[in-house]
Amino acid sequence: MFQHLANPLSHKARTMDCPIKSCPCKFKSGSGIAHHVENGNVHKDINRHDVTKAVKAFDTNNTISITRNITSSSNSPPSSTFLYTATEDAFDGRRYVCFLCSKEKFKTLHALNSHLNSPAHDANEFKCPICEKEFKVVSALAQHVEASGCAMRRIAGVDGTSAEDVERYIDNLTSRFTSKNRIEM
Repeated sequence: MFQHLANPLSHKARTMDCPIKSCPCKFKSGSGIAHHVENGNVHKDINRHDVTKAVKAFDTNNTISITRNITSSSNSPPSSTFLYTATEDAFDGRRYVCFLCSKEKFKTLHALNSHLNSPAHDANEFKCPICEKEFKVVSALAQHVEASGCAMRRIAGVDGTSAEDVERYIDNLTSRFTSKNRIEM
């Protein structure tokens, strides 16, 4: 119960709109919006890869983005996103085994397919500019900052950056999706 009372989002109103114009959902935080859109179950045409690409396009100073020093020519094919589907062949007699990590085992084929198409095997794409912790999706970074997950949050700042600055920055990135740039679907 103390954790609930200590969470500043617990009693905050849902004032932030989903970036999809036709969606009536409202959220309390940037992490809520990001998670909603990254999920891919609500808005079938948008998934976490699209959100990552959009956030990285807005994050021109790489404040929260992890950059990879890979150069490509104009002749390079566009990057690919893979969607995996396991079959009954993944069953080992007791459980369904993930063919990418083999350490994960699931009771149902549906659970294995959910795992395969989750961020579990994605590369880390974002970093906390305060503590340098890395995240696969922007909603996890936003949640880390919003929920005081960063051990450095209680300190006045590192390299001139406070947790409140990071939270404002993430909210600013999110607001670019939610104000005049709402997406028609």
